[in-house]
Amino acid sequence: MIWSIIPEEMLFAQQNAQTERIEMQYLGKKIYARGGKLDTLLSTDPADFLDQRFVPGVCINSGENPQ
Repeated sequence: MIWSIIPEEMLFAQQNAQTERIEMQYLGKKIYARGGKLDTLLSTDPADFLDQRFVPGVCINSGENPQ
């Protein structure tokens, strides 16, 4: 365990740099995924952001085809 005021993203930047962010379709919505997890939802519908299936960090089905 590391006790620091430095954000975790900066401490472990090399580990995070290995995973590439890809744009893909997931459940009919465009998203960015990184390392098998949802990173960003790309939508203009405010209701999509209230849907728990599109919360950042959710594991996504790797069977979806990247675009």
